[in-house]
Amino acid sequence: MSERRFRTHKVYVDGKVHIRKRRCDTCIFGGNSPVSVERREEMVAICAKGEGCIPCHHHLGEAVEPVCHGFYELRQNFILRLAEAMEVIEWV
Repeated sequence: MSERRFRTHKVYVDGKVHIRKRRCDTCIFGGNSPVSVERREEMVAICAKGEGCIPCHHHLGEAVEPVCHGFYELRQNFILRLAEAMEVIEWV
């Protein structure tokens, strides 16, 4: 896996973790992904170590950058499981 620097995304805003209600048409976890399978797997592996979440690429640069619904569906991220348990998820 290559070394990359990741920026902080605005998924936690106003006391809530924001998550897309559904996958977008070009979700990186679907057939129309704008990124390669290798890159997606690299991003998921980094997040699985507890180093964040994957935001929806359609919302990058906005005031709120919700978690990608495809990533949320994986159910392997501690941060998202904790947000669910604490009932601090906002669906957008």
